[in-house]
Amino acid sequence: MANKTAIEVFGHPVDVQSRQAKADRAARRCRYIAAQCAKRSRLIPYPMGVCAVSYQGDNIALCPKRFLESETVFRDTSATAFGTMDNLIRFEQVKLGQIGSFDFVIVKHKPLKPEIEDFIAVEFQTGQTTGTGKLVESLKDFMAGQDTRNRSYNFGMNFYDIWKREFTQILFKGLAMERWGTKIFWIMQTPIFNFLHEKYHLKSLKRGDSERTVFALYDLKRDGSSFHLALNEYWSGTMDGIFHDLQHGQPVPSKTEFLKKLQTRVAAEMRLRLRVEST
Repeated sequence: MANKTAIEVFGHPVDVQSRQAKADRAARRCRYIAAQCAKRSRLIPYPMGVCAVSYQGDNIALCPKRFLESETVFRDTSATAFGTMDNLIRFEQVKLGQIGSFDFVIVKHKPLKPEIEDFIAVEFQTGQTTGTGKLVESLKDFMAGQDTRNRSYNFGMNFYDIWKREFTQILFKGLAMERWGTKIFWIMQTPIFNFLHEKYHLKSLKRGDSERTVFALYDLKRDGSSFHLALNEYWSGTMDGIFHDLQHGQPVPSKTEFLKKLQTRVAAEMRLRLRVEST
């Protein structure tokens, strides 16, 4: 069984002991934002500096700041959407009425002019753990100088909760972008997308970036003394397709079987009441 442990702490793989890695760990510094890590846990007095974990054979980023590495995702999405890296400006946390905010909006303007030619929205979705106390234990052991690479800590990955919260954002923001005739890119890793795809039976999604709602799937790969984001593939879909999947593609449990369960519970409840009333 693949081990579950922190693999990247304060911006560096746990096996890297370079001068910069040691300095960043001592300062609790995140190299992706060039500032101290802002993540916190009540279980430790210093920042929760786990950038990524090994989980069931996959390397999964936990912090959205991890996706800021080297502007990779912004270059990829801009090249895909605009075919160029020229005349672009990026804004963070742009309000979208009552729906919420876009994590980022990349605007393409006319050369040397403030007139907007086009824009895209970019959203980040990273992993989220359960049993996070065990992940904190992994971090504490590592920061205490222990070799944690081959240990396994009993935390989980809460894929269900991720999409329970984010799926409505995909729908609402996707509807807005379709009506505006522009694209939204959801940046995530392949295991995160696979859970969404399979859990909600989204058969209408297809490979490629032809539709307005685009899922950009990245892998976190080791290259020398660092992990790096690498674009795996795009998937995309329409809101009509997703709504159709939700309406017609979801397995509906048997009513007969559900009634049997209710009948069993009703019978047990009635027996309990009779015993209470007879005493």
